Amino acid sequence: MESYIDHLQNGIVILVPEDRAPVLRPLAILYGGYLAAILGFWYKPPFSNQTSTALRQIRFWLAFLCTLGLNFIVVYMVWRGHFGSTSPVSEDVSNAVKIAGYMSFIVAPVNAYYFGMKAKAS
Repeated sequence: MESYIDHLQNGIVILVPEDRAPVLRPLAILYGGYLAAILGFWYKPPFSNQTSTALRQIRFWLAFLCTLGLNFIVVYMVWRGHFGSTSPVSEDVSNAVKIAGYMSFIVAPVNAYYFGMKAKAS
């Protein structure tokens, strides 16, 4: 987002420094919710780990790919202005947060379950 500050596109400033906070707030809320849940489940895992190594690897890759997909879409939507989009940055951020909200039913449970697994006792 900081790359948009005072950046010109067709002679027009894309984002002035005063508009930084209203544009960053939705992204901070979006990622803050995911990070809070991940940290909460990481430090206080609610699920027992009674599965095999193969199932743990499947959960890891499922969580990784879902998270990668979500972040790719959010980053693409936010950075569209650098690829020639003429829509305002605030609209791109709003659309990115909306799409992430639609995808949260895929990403949030997978990440919560993956990070919520208790370490297997040796």
